[in-house]
Amino acid sequence: MSKVKVDHLHKLLYALHKKTGLELSTKNLQTISEKIEGIGSDYLYWKIQYPIKDKKKNDTIGLRITQLDNIARYLGFENFQNFIAHIELDKDPQIMSLIGNYYSYVRRNSEKEKYILRSPVKIEQRKDGKIEFQLKGPAYTFRGEIYSKKGCIFILMKADEGKVFHHIYKIGDRQTPSVMQGVFSGVSTAFDPIGGRTVLVRTEEPYTSLKNASLSVHELRKSKMAVEKRLAVYFKEYSNNNIAPNRSSTFGISDL
Repeated sequence: MSKVKVDHLHKLLYALHKKTGLELSTKNLQTISEKIEGIGSDYLYWKIQYPIKDKKKNDTIGLRITQLDNIARYLGFENFQNFIAHIELDKDPQIMSLIGNYYSYVRRNSEKEKYILRSPVKIEQRKDGKIEFQLKGPAYTFRGEIYSKKGCIFILMKADEGKVFHHIYKIGDRQTPSVMQGVFSGVSTAFDPIGGRTVLVRTEEPYTSLKNASLSVHELRKSKMAVEKRLAVYFKEYSNNNIAPNRSSTFGISDL
């Protein structure tokens, strides 16, 4: 038996009502129960609705998680814990406001070649309720959960092929920001450690229409679009935007 909050159980029943369109009467709860594999026909009423009807939302009752997992799977979640994560995230309007499509901009890791690399990004809510950041590169697609703390968001992104990037963006207490400045760390195509500044710009274009591009700083400075001119100025200097260690050969002090 596990202790389950009454508030979570009320929301579980409401989710069943929304999915089935049935009011939560005793008879309808039996009908809904019969649709769910792994629970008895009287479970929703006698094990959930009746025991919690006079309790406060922060009270708890004891239930078997296996049955709650079955109900959560009927609702489209991996398990009951993921259902809880979903409803808890709904309480953070700032994180939810980030959902949408963006372009990510970073300066190419070359001092001589002044190019800005543009990548499609989408932020969406997964079935388990967590908010995911997805960046599509020319060769790999990176995915990672978004975490928020002290006015910043943190994303550790991984590609199926094993490459990893970490992004941090400042958002303060702003909801639905149109532009976010941050920093990234990861590895180059040759798997050398690199880092630098990154910018996220929100777009109303569908994610499927967003394209990767290598943009010349020189050409962007002549653009008629204000955002492109600002990006050209922002990413103009290599020293302000990119960082990398010296090449390691001996892995001793002589490399420095």
